[in-house]
Amino acid sequence: MITIIEWNTRQQFESKKLAAEYFEIPIWLVNKSIANNSTVSYRKNGVNQPLTHKKYKFSESWGNSGVTRTLNPSKTIPFGKYKGKKPNEVPLGYLLWMFKKTECPRCVTDALKEVKNLLS
Repeated sequence: MITIIEWNTRQQFESKKLAAEYFEIPIWLVNKSIANNSTVSYRKNGVNQPLTHKKYKFSESWGNSGVTRTLNPSKTIPFGKYKGKKPNEVPLGYLLWMFKKTECPRCVTDALKEVKNLLS
């Protein structure tokens, strides 16, 4: 079964349509992000709300679960550039760099395991 992942929020959807509906964006933006492996942006103006400009990056994965999930580790990074941030708020490259260190915090390994589960 196909799975759509939005990397900024780490949310996983069972279809492109559900992802587009959840973020209230056109489905062609989801397709464009997946096809180009790039970040796309969208401006929307709600009723009685200011104009918002958001960026999204979607990817496609073949998994067997097909459920909607969110990566949400509860602990925070104890040191470094992203001290006090939750692992889902930290760039994946930084988490991988921390993982290669000898004293990797448990919250980082837990976050990386969840990312691996999202991709498999």
